[in-house]
Amino acid sequence: MSNTKNQSKNQNPKVTSIAALAEIGKGVPVELSGWTEETPFVARLRRASLSGMIKAGRIDNPLMAAAQRLYEGTRSRASATFEELIKVQRLVVSDALVEPSEAVLKEAGLELTEQQVEQIYTYAIRGAKALEEFRAFTENRDADTHGDTKQGEAERSAGD
Repeated sequence: MSNTKNQSKNQNPKVTSIAALAEIGKGVPVELSGWTEETPFVARLRRASLSGMIKAGRIDNPLMAAAQRLYEGTRSRASATFEELIKVQRLVVSDALVEPSEAVLKEAGLELTEQQVEQIYTYAIRGAKALEEFRAFTENRDADTHGDTKQGEAERSAGD
């Protein structure tokens, strides 16, 4: 008999209520890199699904190879240009960004930075734990010659 991770914790799992699912659908506050090092950006994000976006028609046919490449990762044989990959990544980010929306940011004269896009995409596809791994990787990559990181300790996620 196969046990899932949740079943091993609770032998009689209860079905998640619709109210709890609706709350999850609203997203969670996640702290991201800000436009300045002193001020982090907290946004409400939700998880995204490439396959769900394709099924719903939010990813156009010309971008299917790029979506397949992102979905399958390094094992993918799909051929996609860098521009196509970026377009799909940005569609995922737009889908995941609940509050503020990209339109609201644009009205405020702001555009997401590359680091923010990567953080939102990582959270959207892989969750909060993956975002923490991403942060550790970028902090190590961005360390200066003295071993001090350029990123502050302020970057933390609200959880999955």
